[in-house]
Amino acid sequence: MPVCLSPEGFRQALAAATAGDGEGEGAPDRDADPVVPARAEGVAPGVVGVDNVAAQRALIGSYMAHHAEASGARHPLATRCEDCRYRLAGSPTKDPTVPPCQWAARRHVVEFRVRAPVEGQGPEIPLCRQFAPSRPWSEIVPGHAEPPGVPREWVVALIRQMTQAVESRQVATPDGRLVGEYLTGRPLRAAESHAGWFLAGLESEVGNLSNGQLWTLCMWAAADWMRSREGTYLLPLADGRVLRYAERVWQPPAEASDNEIRSNEERSNDER
Repeated sequence: MPVCLSPEGFRQALAAATAGDGEGEGAPDRDADPVVPARAEGVAPGVVGVDNVAAQRALIGSYMAHHAEASGARHPLATRCEDCRYRLAGSPTKDPTVPPCQWAARRHVVEFRVRAPVEGQGPEIPLCRQFAPSRPWSEIVPGHAEPPGVPREWVVALIRQMTQAVESRQVATPDGRLVGEYLTGRPLRAAESHAGWFLAGLESEVGNLSNGQLWTLCMWAAADWMRSREGTYLLPLADGRVLRYAERVWQPPAEASDNEIRSNEERSNDER
């Protein structure tokens, strides 16, 4: 899927990538993610295996219903469903109870996390790794109040260097997290790589970013670079502070989660 598609181009690419969705409840196809047990050894925390489509849909539904309750839900890095291109007007299948998200149409490995400060007081920011923004970067990236007085070309070169360093380390890892996924999205097709998407997006978007926005983007890229090496990273906040953050598995409210999983499991049993 190309980076920075127009809304119509995105819809066309999405239609091509998901052709045949809804032809059977949870039916896999050759492009579905490989079957991984939900609690298999080696599967990253927060990942739901694709052998359990009911749990996958319950987790998606819970995130859609509750992620806005997080203290950092309005942070620019928060992956809000209302801003996502995969958000649908209704169920992606013939079952109207399936969450209105394209990732719920078929079996996929899905992952939801929370960015939380490990030093100081700061907002907890919800993170959906399936997210693909519906707005251009210039409407997402906030301008830094005091960008350094260095040439834009230097900042862009630094962003490129950090991005390439992360891609060289992460492409072959089970996690596969790359720089700026919250700005580019990642592919629905399991066999498709999104390496290079961020740099292609940078090329097309950089001319629309102010010096302050470009420096914020550099700080975000540095955070992704630090995360790939250390696990924790420094993140700029709206009040000018920079705090060290780490991530944990996103957990929906316990009662809601239990009810949603039970409801999905009951539907699966009924269909059998």
